Amino acid sequence: MKINKKKQNKSTVSTASLPDIIFMLLIFFMVTTVMKTFDGLKVQDPSAQKIEKLENRKNVIYIWQTKDGSVCVDDQTLNNINDVSEILKYKLESSIDPGKMVVQFKADQNTTMELIQKIHTAKVDNLNTVSVWGDGTARREFLYAEDLADAILLAVEDLHKIPNIMNIGFGLDYSVNEYYKTVAEILNWKGTLEHDLSMPIGMMQKLNAIDRQKKWGWTAQTSLKVGIKKTYQYFLERLR
Repeated sequence: MKINKKKQNKSTVSTASLPDIIFMLLIFFMVTTVMKTFDGLKVQDPSAQKIEKLENRKNVIYIWQTKDGSVCVDDQTLNNINDVSEILKYKLESSIDPGKMVVQFKADQNTTMELIQKIHTAKVDNLNTVSVWGDGTARREFLYAEDLADAILLAVEDLHKIPNIMNIGFGLDYSVNEYYKTVAEILNWKGTLEHDLSMPIGMMQKLNAIDRQKKWGWTAQTSLKVGIKKTYQYFLERLR
């Protein structure tokens, strides 16, 4: 006897509407999701702990200064800050292409402001004298940091007009004695300067040629007195 089994009907689920469902869910999440803005990673600049030799690069001179005042040019630690100018002069003269020489300076954020620190300490401790290396007749050029930043920003916006090589400077120099006297005046210190003639004077003049800078159309706006006042204010804020 042959028994025929009853056939079961297999039910199937239609997927024709699946794309519509996915699309609706996508719209739902897009509408209801709160988007969080990303403000970027917080980066804390590292502080220099010691002087280390970095990989040497062509036509680049590295100068480091730590918070304890130690100075290094490339891999050479200096005992006298005035030796920097002599080393730079030698490197420029021995360079194949001195016109493309780049000097990179790095300093620890806690590096002391030598001249301002000396006058400030003399004022706070009621000292009557401050020592000056040499006779104070060597001349140096002053450029306030904000002026330099302004020149760099302008250069970025005007790259097609700036010369290939150009100095950025104030165009006016002062003697070391004038620097000390200006700081003393701003800090209201009434003492006297004592010149230590056993110490080196250094290069007699350091003044940038700014002819190309003037032709480009930029001029530093911060005078020596204003720059020192702002720098001293920053110095006081760091002490708090």
